[in-house]
Amino acid sequence: KLRKRSPYKTMVNRKSFTQNLENFLERCKKAETKVIVTSISIPDSNMVAKNPMILQNVKEYNDIYLQLEKKYEFVEVTNPLQAIDYKYTIYEDGYHPNALGHQIIYKEIVEKINGFS
Repeated sequence: KLRKRSPYKTMVNRKSFTQNLENFLERCKKAETKVIVTSISIPDSNMVAKNPMILQNVKEYNDIYLQLEKKYEFVEVTNPLQAIDYKYTIYEDGYHPNALGHQIIYKEIVEKINGFS
């Protein structure tokens, strides 16, 4: 049985989210590695209609990624998958990438990796 969606259940504790990322990035810093972060994609209009607060939440979490990118010089945030950029379907369910969406993400990540010196 599927539960009904609530616009108030789209949130995850931002403090814990940030702290978990900080812990991970500190370990990466010690390992002297580069990190590519794929930001949270903007969902299509169907998903937004079902989850009215989703755009606000996506922006808030992506802002956390951007703040961490500024804090850690070895972190690069990429934003390859935005529904508004494509005239064809890139999401399986309005939010999660389909095969084409995964190809777009893959191409972006490969380009970032190839750009490392």
